[in-house]
Amino acid sequence: MPKVKVGEIEINYHLFGSGFPVVFISGTGTDHTTWLPLVSHFDGYTCLLFDNRGMGQTSVPEGPYSTAQMGDDVAGLLEALGMEKAFLVGISLGSAVAQQVMIRHPQRVRGAVLLGTWAKTDRFIAGLLQLWADLQAVLSPRDYARMLLFWAASPEFINRNPDFVEPYLERVSAMNRPVAGYRAQVGAVKTHDTLELLTQVHVPVLVCHGALDMVVPVEHGRQVASRLPRAQYLEYAGAGHLLTIERGSELIPRIKDFFRECSF
Repeated sequence: MPKVKVGEIEINYHLFGSGFPVVFISGTGTDHTTWLPLVSHFDGYTCLLFDNRGMGQTSVPEGPYSTAQMGDDVAGLLEALGMEKAFLVGISLGSAVAQQVMIRHPQRVRGAVLLGTWAKTDRFIAGLLQLWADLQAVLSPRDYARMLLFWAASPEFINRNPDFVEPYLERVSAMNRPVAGYRAQVGAVKTHDTLELLTQVHVPVLVCHGALDMVVPVEHGRQVASRLPRAQYLEYAGAGHLLTIERGSELIPRIKDFFRECSF
């Protein structure tokens, strides 16, 4: 597994394909394997997958972490790999990190896709993620995966896709999820606040949100889009927080179209 030194940590990363870079940024408590089902659809691009600090095979430094710090990690990774500029695709915590990259390192970003995103953590999001951190510390990996699935996916999706559940549980259960790293990532979620800074972002941004998101309520995605000067907003009726899974057949072509639009 390739690793590269970025600041005080070593980041585990993987490259797929060739072409203009696309960086996929994972959510809280998940590693790069979250994105593996998607990369085959992005032919013509170099897909950069990596583990955020505290997760997977990346270093687990002592907290606290912040989304700003994690955004610096992404910019440092791009620099270390000789990638001058890239598209960003971030989900949940990954979308918050992508916001920070755009704010703090605008020269590195051609455009971004924010999935299940928010600008300022409220009591609901903070309380839910703290509950997840407390449960993750005591549940078995499989029970944690079950909890995550039934919170993050919509009832309709689970009812219509019974064959999806077992492979999902196996994949999420297999992730290396250090308790200390998880808690530090949750700390980054709880302190995230870019609400007054998003107006500084001048690259194109596609904001996508599930209307039934029970992790980050849809009002947050609408707010982010309203604050970004060059945002497009798509809302998916009936979808939950696992937007790439529930609406992948619609979402992936739209993301690719967005990338092409940004290239002109």
